[in-house]
Amino acid sequence: MIAAWQRRYFYIDDTGLLSYTDQPQPPNQLTPKGRKKVMNLLTDMKQVNDDHNEEKRFRFSIISNRYDEAYEVYADTLAEKVEWLEALASWTRPTKKKKKGKKGDK
Repeated sequence: MIAAWQRRYFYIDDTGLLSYTDQPQPPNQLTPKGRKKVMNLLTDMKQVNDDHNEEKRFRFSIISNRYDEAYEVYADTLAEKVEWLEALASWTRPTKKKKKGKKGDK
């Protein structure tokens, strides 16, 4: 059985905690009460997938390291989607590149 879509309002706080509420809240009035934690973006976010499907052009997915959960998110506009993708990318840890040894190094 597929659950019905529910409108949620997502927020990222200064520590990288992604949470949502069922009703919109102004950022200056956002309190932990009533928010439901989704994940810590620094430790739990595995990747973000941008859906390029024309029918679902405002959709993107946030994949969690925990149990490989995926959260499908729809923005209201393309500009809002781009803003979210940029915000999520800012919490992505840079991948460490392996240092190449010089010729003759073991």
